[in-house]
Amino acid sequence: MMRAVDKLICVSDEVRRSFQDAGVPVRKLEIVRNGIVPRRMCAGRKIVRARLNLPLNARIVLTTGRLTEQKGHRFLVEAVPTIIEHAPETHFVLVGEGQLKDELRARVRGLGLQSQVHFTGHRDDVPELMTAADLFVLPSLFEGLPLVILEAMAAGLPVIGTRVCGINEAVIDEITGRLVKAGNARMLAAAVLEALEQPGLAARWGEAGQKRFEREFTAARMAHETFAVYEGLLQQYSAASYEFGERSFAAVEMA
Repeated sequence: MMRAVDKLICVSDEVRRSFQDAGVPVRKLEIVRNGIVPRRMCAGRKIVRARLNLPLNARIVLTTGRLTEQKGHRFLVEAVPTIIEHAPETHFVLVGEGQLKDELRARVRGLGLQSQVHFTGHRDDVPELMTAADLFVLPSLFEGLPLVILEAMAAGLPVIGTRVCGINEAVIDEITGRLVKAGNARMLAAAVLEALEQPGLAARWGEAGQKRFEREFTAARMAHETFAVYEGLLQQYSAASYEFGERSFAAVEMA
């Protein structure tokens, strides 16, 4: 299949490297990182918290995504006791459905955390949930370039993510948030606490992330770069067709 492809668009450097390692020629690989149009947020912070039955004075840690092994939610759940020990006003909102939902709920009950860890199921109002949050966490074990990270950055939230493909190209460690080793609950807890215990620092991360989103991850930028890939191919084929015609005509003349 790859032999028939002229260009392969990759959403991150790591994705490009994986195709390169699989034997796809570098000349065929182009990077166009994901971009989004931020969805409008209508409801305010207090209204959204009231909808979720969350205290107005709570610190809210939000994560969204499929409840699967890939997303690493179990490491966030394991980090919660340490976080609550130092920041007891913290609540955790996990948005999404998936095969590990019952297992994660059972673990939360086993740790006695039901009052502070909230499973919302699937939601269509994630941008509004972000207005209610203080911090966004994505503890994935692997990724491409997750759109939800871009939504969080667009909303001005500081982001705690894992140092894996895609996330480490969106989040700049200690500038727009923190990056930690994947699958490490202790390091995840430390990073979350750093943000919760230093709200001024977290606010600076959020502001820097929002500016980075506006520079690097808009849908307009993605469309422009995608267009450039297609335009380059069209020009390449147009030139090749013209050259082929010249050679064909010359060969006929020589005959």
